[in-house]
Amino acid sequence: MDHMPEEAEEMYKRAIEGKKKVVGAGHPSTLDSLHDLAILYAERGRLTEAQEVLESVLKGYERSNGIDNTTIVTVVHSLGRLYRLQGNLSDAEKMLQRSVDAYEEIHGSDHFQTLIAFYNLGLVYQDQGKLREAEELFQKALIGLEIEFGCSYGTSRVVRDSLDAIRKLREVGPSQAP
Repeated sequence: MDHMPEEAEEMYKRAIEGKKKVVGAGHPSTLDSLHDLAILYAERGRLTEAQEVLESVLKGYERSNGIDNTTIVTVVHSLGRLYRLQGNLSDAEKMLQRSVDAYEEIHGSDHFQTLIAFYNLGLVYQDQGKLREAEELFQKALIGLEIEFGCSYGTSRVVRDSLDAIRKLREVGPSQAP
């Protein structure tokens, strides 16, 4: 899943080292670059490295005063998605629920980030076999996305497909699904 050139990792690392020297390791600019590096690691399947970096970034943001809540919530959301990829559904659920709660408080329930958080938490519920809860979150996400972006928007289609799959699973029962 290499979407970026091989040089991307080295470029991130050089930028991070430069930022650490100029503004410090805990500066938001440094932490932002570390977050980006963690996402690159995750995209490349290097999940353990991504987890270490994301957990470090989250601690750095939480220690900082003056970092807006959305920045922290974005990292929490990324960490929840990563935990899901690792199969750590309990921690994924905790982090994604935290991001849903925070995004709703900050932006309201119709904001794009909140809608995506609904969807990602729904995926965790689906993985846990909590199909009713997953369906409810997929439905909330889909309604908001279709109102905001329309039915043909790529993310709307992905969420609609997930909702259709959940409904089919609930109809036939998980043990009979393909």
